[in-house]
Amino acid sequence: MKKVRYLLLLFSLMIFFTACSSGYKAADDIYKKIHSRYYDIDSYSVNCTITSYTNGEENNYECFIKYDKDKNSYCIGSDGMTIEITDDKTIVSKGDNVLETQTQNSDMPIFINTFFKSYYQSENTSMSVSADSDRNYVLLECDAVNSDKLNSGMKLWIDKKSVKPKKMQITDSEGNMHMQILFKDFKFIQNV
Repeated sequence: MKKVRYLLLLFSLMIFFTACSSGYKAADDIYKKIHSRYYDIDSYSVNCTITSYTNGEENNYECFIKYDKDKNSYCIGSDGMTIEITDDKTIVSKGDNVLETQTQNSDMPIFINTFFKSYYQSENTSMSVSADSDRNYVLLECDAVNSDKLNSGMKLWIDKKSVKPKKMQITDSEGNMHMQILFKDFKFIQNV
């Protein structure tokens, strides 16, 4: 009987350590996939829904975002308005109306690039399996680099299989949701 108990205990420990090591391996694998895809991010385009929470109101915007790695520029379009952002200037145009201004850090929080810049530079980061019921997503969290009153914390959900973003949330300095971006049809573009 002691032999049976001993073998059962040994077998249970083997299963436990095998499960633990495979869990670590899976986490390490997804981290490597995310790191290789986003550390030096390629150009991309995406349709998205941006929800802004300001002064107790919720506003939704359907838009597209394009990032050009070669030019290090962004283009956002919604409701006939286009915003082009480069390192030194931001151009907002709607019809014949054009406004040009200097680019500010506050122009950037909705971009995946900004999230990963913050994630790699922040001292406070985490990676965990999402609380979603199907657990197909990894949740990355960090403090925002260049934070301000409205942009303090950031969360990004990444699909484990495609390694594409599902949604991003930005919280203010008091921990309240400031903005949520739902990504649809995210496509990486190979620059030629």
